[in-house]
Amino acid sequence: MTERENLQRLLYGDGAHVNVLNVLEGLDEKLVGARPANSPHSIFQILWHIIYWQDYELASIAGERPSYPSQAIKSWPQETAPKNLQEWEETIQKLAAGLKRFEAMLADPAADLNRVVNSQKNENVRDLIVMIIVHNSHHFGQIITLRQQLGSWPPPKGGDTW
Repeated sequence: MTERENLQRLLYGDGAHVNVLNVLEGLDEKLVGARPANSPHSIFQILWHIIYWQDYELASIAGERPSYPSQAIKSWPQETAPKNLQEWEETIQKLAAGLKRFEAMLADPAADLNRVVNSQKNENVRDLIVMIIVHNSHHFGQIITLRQQLGSWPPPKGGDTW
């Protein structure tokens, strides 16, 4: 497997690292807005936060200069739940579209993974893709934990339960 193929695989996860899109299956707008005791965020808020940073890094790679939030809270929504099922489904579609953009970038042999995107931090395209993979993995672990607490695990396509 090439580095690009491996990064594409890691964008989604497999095996014990459940595919991120499967993690979101079987949830409705009420469940994704629930916050079990002592949970700082709902599933909806976590997914929104994932998309925020996914879009931020995609914009950076595209040569745009998105402004970095002045406070961490600015990358989190205030709403704990979507307005309705349609908004929840659109949120999942937005995640999937961003993942597809990363996947297409990795599939394009002309895409230079070594191109420096942020010269101040000496970050290249590869660095930002890996950062998104790790960031998403962290937060999808939180979503899985919330699903377990809410009695909604595993998802329809399955996931480790031990």
